[in-house]
Amino acid sequence: MKDANISFPAIIGILFLTRMELTMVKRGFWISLAVSVILVVVIPGAVNAQKYPLELSRSLMQNSSFKSGIGGIEVEQEHASLILPILPLESFMLLVYLKEDQTTVTYNGFPMNLMLDNGSETYAVTDFPEKLINSTRGVLLAIPVRDSTWVFRRDEILATDYKDVDSQDRSFMNQFLYRPKTTAKGKWLYGLSHLGGIAQDAFIPLLGYTYNGDVVRINSVLPSYFILQLKLGDHAYVLIDETITAESYRLTEASPWNGAYVSFLNLTSRLEAGIRFGDFEIGLSYGLVNFHTWKLSDRNHHELQNWELDVAAVSSLQIQWNL
Repeated sequence: MKDANISFPAIIGILFLTRMELTMVKRGFWISLAVSVILVVVIPGAVNAQKYPLELSRSLMQNSSFKSGIGGIEVEQEHASLILPILPLESFMLLVYLKEDQTTVTYNGFPMNLMLDNGSETYAVTDFPEKLINSTRGVLLAIPVRDSTWVFRRDEILATDYKDVDSQDRSFMNQFLYRPKTTAKGKWLYGLSHLGGIAQDAFIPLLGYTYNGDVVRINSVLPSYFILQLKLGDHAYVLIDETITAESYRLTEASPWNGAYVSFLNLTSRLEAGIRFGDFEIGLSYGLVNFHTWKLSDRNHHELQNWELDVAAVSSLQIQWNL
């Protein structure tokens, strides 16, 4: 399924590559893509990672139908995130990570009342979340050790439908990363993330690779994302982006949810074109949400419902600081 959805934009991107970089990019792209698919199947709690020090975006996923036939949804998301250096010292660097996401869901064709496959309650369409908030505050500590850099990170996350906010709406992420120092254009990164607090705890291995050539730029942290950017002169670019997002949100403590939570897993393929002003980029993108699931679980992690949605189109406006 995935190869069919991304092959056309991938072919467009490859047409712009120089001959010297072509072999490396093709090999790296398909290996990374294969690893990403394996990890999203084996590790459904794939971690979100920050692609750029500054990200601003607004996206719209057009109507996507549930394969069970209960209706469809339209999803609009506003995203802003920033990594800000606080103590940029030679011996260590302290950074703060800030993220604000707001997701608005519109339900189309839903029945007025619905019973979940593994639940005993009847839910009205108005019980389902219409606005989801993800607010993250994190601290990163980067320590150079001989010929490498170690990064330790802790995020505290408020993830809620914002109807009944309390301490049960909080999750966390612990992360460590290891980057060997190198003079080569291509750089590797290795790490591990630990997530918990709302959904069941998950431990996720991370593999990162960056490459900054004259025409081609690669930015990837698997299983979260893989970006292949093609520079078109000094002020234009196109890029191919494969991104996996997985987030859990606590629903209201009141009946009928009683502290249940909803988890989303998305695999998005998109093609972006934009202009550059130094390291700042503004782009428009269009793509497909190839793999999209909704999972509802009670507060004790017992599955209430697991829905899969059809492939849907998504468009977005992106602003990023590409260091």
